[in-house]
Order: sequence, then C-alpha cells, then structure tokens
Amino acid sequence: MHFVTSAFGIFGISQGCLPQGIVFLDQSEIDSFRSNYPGCTEIEGNVTIGSYGGGANISNLDSLIGIIRIGGDLKVVYNYYLTSLEGLSNLAYIGGDLKLYQGNVSSLSGLHHLDTIGGTFELMDYNLINDLSGLNDLTYIGGGLHLLSISRLKSLNGLQSLAYLGGTAEFRYDYGLQSFEGLEGVTSIPGDLIVSDCDSLLNMTGLENVTSIQGTMFIYSNKHFKNFSGLERLTSVNNLIISSNRELTDLEGLNNLSSVNGMLIISDNDSLNSLTALFNVSSVNGELSVYFNRSLKSVSGVDNVNPGSIADLKIFSNLSLTDCAVNSVCNYLDSPNGLIMIETNDQGCNNAEQVQAACEFLGTPDNLFITKCSVSPNPVSENADINFIIHKTSQVKIQVVNSLGLPIETLLDEVTPAGSYNLPWNTVTFRPGIYFLKIISDNGSSSFKVIKGQTIH
Repeated sequence: MHFVTSAFGIFGISQGCLPQGIVFLDQSEIDSFRSNYPGCTEIEGNVTIGSYGGGANISNLDSLIGIIRIGGDLKVVYNYYLTSLEGLSNLAYIGGDLKLYQGNVSSLSGLHHLDTIGGTFELMDYNLINDLSGLNDLTYIGGGLHLLSISRLKSLNGLQSLAYLGGTAEFRYDYGLQSFEGLEGVTSIPGDLIVSDCDSLLNMTGLENVTSIQGTMFIYSNKHFKNFSGLERLTSVNNLIISSNRELTDLEGLNNLSSVNGMLIISDNDSLNSLTALFNVSSVNGELSVYFNRSLKSVSGVDNVNPGSIADLKIFSNLSLTDCAVNSVCNYLDSPNGLIMIETNDQGCNNAEQVQAACEFLGTPDNLFITKCSVSPNPVSENADINFIIHKTSQVKIQVVNSLGLPIETLLDEVTPAGSYNLPWNTVTFRPGIYFLKIISDNGSSSFKVIKGQTIH
C-alpha cells in the first residue's frame, strides 16, 4: 500500500477496483465515481468513456483525477462535449490499448503523466490537435502507433521521450502532417511503417535514427512527397512498396538500404526519374516490380540486387523507360526464378528480347589490353570525349550501338599504338536515349553505356 498524491491533495491508500472494467456513458456516472469506488486508484479492467454509437453527454473527467493505473484498455470514444482530458492527469500506466476516437479535445496535456501504454496507441479524428505535446513523459508503447485522420496534426512533437515502439507505425489521412519530428528516440519499427494520404509531408524527417523496419514500409498517395530524406540510417526492411506519390522525384534517403527481405514494388509515381539511391540493395527475396512510373528512364539503381533473390520480375508501362540493361536484370533474364513481365515500356526496354540484346553490350573490359574506358560528360547533350587506354598496339574499332544491339556509327577503325586516347564525339544527330560504345581490338573488347539527353540549342 502507498499514498497517492497530486496537485489536488492526498487521495489515500492506493487500491485496485473493477477487475471486470467499467463503461461510462453519462456525465453523472463520471461524477459519482469517487463516491461509488472510494479510494480506488487502479482500475484493473478495461475502461470505456463514451459510446461507439455516440450520444454520450460527458463534458469533463474531473472525478477520475485519482486514477493512476488502468490494467486493461482505455477507450475515450465519440464524446463531442468533451474538450479536455485533464481528469486523467495522474494516469501513469495503461496495461492495454489507448484509443481516442472522434472528439473535440484540442490538446493531450491531460495525459502529461502517462509513461507506459502496454498495447497500441490509436488516435483518430481528433481534428483540433496540432501536435502530441502533453505526452512528454511517454517512454513505452508496447504495440503500434496509429494516427488516423487528424487533419491539423503537423508533427509528432511531444513524443521525444518515446524510446520503444513495439508494433506498426501508421499515419493515414493526416493531411497537415509535415514531419515525423518527435520520433527521434525510435531506432527500429518491429511492425509496418504505413504513410498514406499525408498531403503536406515532403520527406521522412524525424526518423533519422531508425535502422530497421521488420514489416512493410508502405508509402502511398502522399501528394507532395519528394524523397526519403530522414531515413539515411535505414539498412533493412521486410517489404518496400512505394506507390502513387505524384511529386516523388527520387529515392534519396534510402542510400544505405541494403536488404529488402520480401517484395520491392515501385509503381504509379508520375515524377520519379531515378532509382539510383537503391544502389546498395543486394537482395529482395521476393518480387521486383517497377511499373506505371511515366518519367523513369532507367532502372539503374537496382544493379546490385542478387538475381537469385528475385522471385518474379515485372517491369511494365513505364512510358519513358529505355534502359533496363543492368546487371541484376540481365542475370535474371539469363536464369529466371519465376515470372518475367517486361512490356509496354519505351524502345530498348519494351520486351525481354530488347533488354537481352542491350545486355550483350553491358560489361567491363575482358582483358587488360583496353582499360579506363569512359565518356565525359555522361549523360551527353552535344559533344563528349571518349577516353580509353590501349596497352598494346592493335587494330582498334569504336562503334556506337543502339539499345537494340545494332551498330549505327563507327568512330574509329585503324591500327592504334599503345597509349592514352581522347576521342571527340559529336552526338547532335542522335535522338535522346540509351546507347552503347563498343571498343574492339585484336586483343580484347569493352562496352559501356551512354545516355544521350536533349540537344541544347
């Protein structure tokens, strides 16, 4: 036994009550709680305040001021007259879930002593709340964190003390959410990370310390989302699904991601023009799909994925995509593990045969007679320099080959002494797209990729 104190005085010796729980549907039931259960500071069962059907006339929780622990769930639901949670200001522990639904409370300051939520914290349709200040003492959430349809929520400030999250982090229809600031203490997410229809969100700022997501990272339909800045420490996820983010331009922020343990799906991102931030991903252990990304020209970035880890390969309906000849794709096409769907992209990647033709020109020098082959600049708009080293005098031919594998221009065909060379190349007559330079000598050959951009007039 111990004495429970607060700013309102001493309530007496701590004791538990109501192992079966209690439901409050009326203000009079709140007001009579202390007289009905004198000395009770720990409700052992579930507590429900309000009704899912609405209609409760509860306007304050003042008579619950002595409660310091709830053994089960706490649900405060559909209380349209309730504007403050101050009657819960001594509550420090909830053994189950905390669910706050549909209310006119403008601040969570009434929960300022809450330290532990044993289950899930779910906040939904609290549209007067700007942030989570008031939860400054909260250090532990044993389940998930679900913030749903909170239109004025701008950040998660107030959760800076949170050191452990035990489940899914979900943010849906939080139209005003601008950042995840407040979650800096979270280092891993044991469940999913779901971010959907958060139209003011630009990136992932606030998640800088997250290193792993053990479930699915699902980033969907965030109108102004630009990139993944803020997730620079993330190294592994289970599944990665990035879809329908119309202003997403690149995947910067995922540069240290090395392992996707399930599917990798990138789809319907109209402005996405680069996958290069995925260069460190070495395995997917599931489906690799890229589709309906109308601005994407190359799948370069997934080069280092182990083809043996890819279950199905789907690259389709990317209207600008001309370059699919990267190591992972080429090697998968040589030895597929499952379904291949490559279609309705641009020329060069419009079917598997075109990709395989381009793959034949992908590689590095096959001996040391030709080394350090490069084109500068690359991409090229008009003029470029082709640099290479010949280590032994030989007949050298340099050809420009299109993405279908057809030679379209010969730049050099003569006996060339050993030495370093810089060969000018004018590309004004070439259409934008993917080309390959093939350097052939008596002693070896090399091919490498060149991207031709728009000619600048």
